[in-house]
Amino acid sequence: MWIYRELEQVKAYVEVEKARFGDKLNVVYNIDEELDVKIPSLIIQPIVENSIKHGILIDGNKGTVKIDVKKIENSKVKIAIEDDGIGISEEVIQKVYENSMQEIK
Repeated sequence: MWIYRELEQVKAYVEVEKARFGDKLNVVYNIDEELDVKIPSLIIQPIVENSIKHGILIDGNKGTVKIDVKKIENSKVKIAIEDDGIGISEEVIQKVYENSMQEIK
């Protein structure tokens, strides 16, 4: 799938979430023009969804998701999704690095 198609899907998803949550959700797009790169389908949207659902809206506060897509070479792009939500505790991050997370049942 061409990356611009994936980004159209992301924008459509964001609009649905904005309609549901109003001014609690702010999304900032910083996307280079003329991106002519193919990527697998549904690569970006699930990450954006995770940022919205688990980073921002989980605690009911307002928040911003920033979506950056930059061309770095002819056939390469850098995609970054950031949010200003609650984040992950250092304890959980350490357990992930140590491969000591317990399975959730």
